[in-house]
Amino acid sequence: MTKTRVDYKSGEGLSDSGEWLEPTDYQSLASFTEEEYTGVSFSSPLDGMGMVHETYAEEMDALLTEWMQEQKREAIADIVVTDQYVDDILLELEGNELFSELEEALKARVESADVSYLLKLGERKVQEDLWVELEESERQQEKERQNKTLAGAYWNRVCNLHKLKDRRKMPEMVDEPYFDTYIAPLLKKDIIENGKAKAVHLLGTYQPHSFSNAVVRKLKQFDV
Repeated sequence: MTKTRVDYKSGEGLSDSGEWLEPTDYQSLASFTEEEYTGVSFSSPLDGMGMVHETYAEEMDALLTEWMQEQKREAIADIVVTDQYVDDILLELEGNELFSELEEALKARVESADVSYLLKLGERKVQEDLWVELEESERQQEKERQNKTLAGAYWNRVCNLHKLKDRRKMPEMVDEPYFDTYIAPLLKKDIIENGKAKAVHLLGTYQPHSFSNAVVRKLKQFDV
């Protein structure tokens, strides 16, 4: 990412300086947010003031305000009996001199933080989040594999039950009339006697090629 600077030669517009952003160029987080431009510009409401170019200071201020509000909410939630009083207490504390001083002190502490240190924290947090996402993705994939296997095995069971009971071979595509006449009674009996409700519902999600759309919808919400 490169720095954006005001180009006074071209009418005070913003231009890419070609200089890379370096953490060591800034004494603190505040110096970065106040010196670097977001790229958003608008005409000043004051006559003769030309263009106004947004820095990251306003965005950072909004983020800090939101973050501090979350900290207050969590602190209050830890000491109250029920969450329903948290918002009421927050309203009562608005404008409280002590809390205002604490907010300003906390804001100043954050703004004075070293940019290089913050970047390292950010990189570590990103790595941790990516690892959590990877683990969750692997868990979901394993769950999908298990459900697909369960649905396939259960469909084979239903086909065998149908063949034994009705002396018929299961059609390649089960339509609604066939389902209502032959398959639904089998499924209801299996749910009542063997607790197969989950397996029945999985058929609609993981074995859809064996049924018409109407049957798929029935399977996903099948009940005795």
